[in-house]
Amino acid sequence: MKTVEITATFEFYPDGSEATKRVYSLGATPELSDADADLFIAKGLAQLPAAPTPQEKAAE
Repeated sequence: MKTVEITATFEFYPDGSEATKRVYSLGATPELSDADADLFIAKGLAQLPAAPTPQEKAAE
């Protein structure tokens, strides 16, 4: 499983049917299967989240 950051709003039909329709919204950070995460990243629809900066870590 991978957590990704969605870079564009889009609809995804895992098995091609309306019954399995999923909507991913810009800025969401879902945890996806490795295969789905890799597909979305390859298509430019998602990216791996940026690592927190030292300042962000210190603020926690």
